[in-house]
Amino acid sequence: MQKTLLLFTSLLWAVPALSASVQIELDSKDTGLKLQPYYVLYIADSKGKFVKTLQQFGQKPQFKPGLQAWFRNANRAGEDIDALSGPSLRNGAKYTGTYNIDDTYIDQGYKIVLESASSKLGNKRREVVVTLDKNKPTQKATGKDHTDSITVALK
Repeated sequence: MQKTLLLFTSLLWAVPALSASVQIELDSKDTGLKLQPYYVLYIADSKGKFVKTLQQFGQKPQFKPGLQAWFRNANRAGEDIDALSGPSLRNGAKYTGTYNIDDTYIDQGYKIVLESASSKLGNKRREVVVTLDKNKPTQKATGKDHTDSITVALK
């Protein structure tokens, strides 16, 4: 009996979390700036608290602190932000990426947050925010200063 219970308990802990796929299309604005803005996509919970980084755009580490909210919260969460880099997005460029996320983020108020920063326009902590909702599997949200729009599609 004790062996059976132990085996059953270990099987419960071995069940992996289910994942979902989310496709994000980022359409950057042609700001006319010489230096491209830096962007970061991350997940925040229903209260806006940082959960995890999906993608950081830009390769020069000295500009990462300009993404203030992400930089502070990713450091606090123990993410190795020095290991994160990604393509720089030219003004007016479009980027599409697909990310695997924990399916418990869907329909629980979790959000995809796009933060951006540039030397001329400053930090835009919540340039665009989209809630993960299976009743709205594809959502397009308009950006502000650095971004025309992002489209988030649950797959």
